[in-house]
Amino acid sequence: MRKGIALYVTLGLISLLSVVVMSSFDLIDKGFKHVGNIEKINQTRVVISDLQDVLGVLADEITDSDVLYALLGAYPPLSDEENRFSLTLEMRSMHKAININSILDTNKTEDDEAMRLKERYTSIFEYIFNTYQVRDGELLLNYILDTLDKDVVERDVDTEIALNDIHFFNGLISNRSQFDRILKEYQRRVDDKEIFNVPWSDFFYFSRNSDETIIDCTFMSRNLAMAMELEILDVIDLDEETSSDDEDVGSSEISCEMIDSSDNDQQKKLFGIATLDKNSSYMIEGAVSYSTNVVDDGFRFIYDLKSKRIVDIEVEEFSSQF
Repeated sequence: MRKGIALYVTLGLISLLSVVVMSSFDLIDKGFKHVGNIEKINQTRVVISDLQDVLGVLADEITDSDVLYALLGAYPPLSDEENRFSLTLEMRSMHKAININSILDTNKTEDDEAMRLKERYTSIFEYIFNTYQVRDGELLLNYILDTLDKDVVERDVDTEIALNDIHFFNGLISNRSQFDRILKEYQRRVDDKEIFNVPWSDFFYFSRNSDETIIDCTFMSRNLAMAMELEILDVIDLDEETSSDDEDVGSSEISCEMIDSSDNDQQKKLFGIATLDKNSSYMIEGAVSYSTNVVDDGFRFIYDLKSKRIVDIEVEEFSSQF
């Protein structure tokens, strides 16, 4: 079933992206006299505007998580016949994991010296630390929590990075580079190289808000399901391609059917596990890179299927990798 949907949606997206490419040719022809930053800014604006139009058309076709599953992933580069402009696109659901900014319990009591980790997320970190043999999980968690809260009161010695770096900000972990900085500070203290082997994107995503969002079982990893202590029923889907023997089983996706047991009802409610609801915000994260005979650039974006708008863009220090 998914393959039939995938073919329909993929062909539609590629056709619409071709429009983005063609409009960029016009920009190149009209604005070729202006190069450097002006060309770069103009080009990026056009691509962003056209991409939002393309995604708006596709959003009307996305009726459930299965259709969305067919849409997401990496698309082959598109270019004109003369290779004056090429564009690549990759997208994924942000609801495959937990918003790391939402794990802090802001309801601090008088007895609490600092805001605590929400109790339901304790099992997530215990699973990570035990499975990937993190040497000092408590210290790493203190680094993370000290970054998430807005004060500069240290939970442990030097776990407030902001005290030693005026360019480091507390309150949110907004992107992967900021999180990598936390990992490096921890590794410097403990000399624990195992920390870089943790597939963090299986468990958390990074954003500019602290909203708790649903976790879509269509996209969640086996790792996350096991960390949530869900019972997983392995089923054989003959419509799906088989995995290679060397695939990281923990990072492989499960399906909603595999956790569709009444024994999981309590945990699914606790962690907000559900599927796409068109009446609620649903965020897609994407990465676009493009090149012309003048500039090479790209940007990351977050798109809300409900409002059909790009709600966040990151251009500076862009990396095409999620």
